[in-house]
Amino acid sequence: SFLTIPLMVFIMKVLTFFKKRAYVHSDKRLKYINEILQGIKVMKYMGWEDKYLKRVQDTRKRENKETLGSAMARAVMNTMLNFSPSL
Repeated sequence: SFLTIPLMVFIMKVLTFFKKRAYVHSDKRLKYINEILQGIKVMKYMGWEDKYLKRVQDTRKRENKETLGSAMARAVMNTMLNFSPSL
């Protein structure tokens, strides 16, 4: 119905918000992994594996949080579409 359209627009904005934030964290994580791969010999020699592993894991946790928010917004939107009357 026409009443659900404004709510759907809002949910799409929330979905976009979470997706953009997840992409930021994903880019950071990939940057860290790239640094690790390029400097693996130095990192091993200096014993920095744990430091870099923690950075990658922390970034992945933040990325997962944003992805969860996006998935929840998508689930709400799909539920509304399934239960709203068709025109």
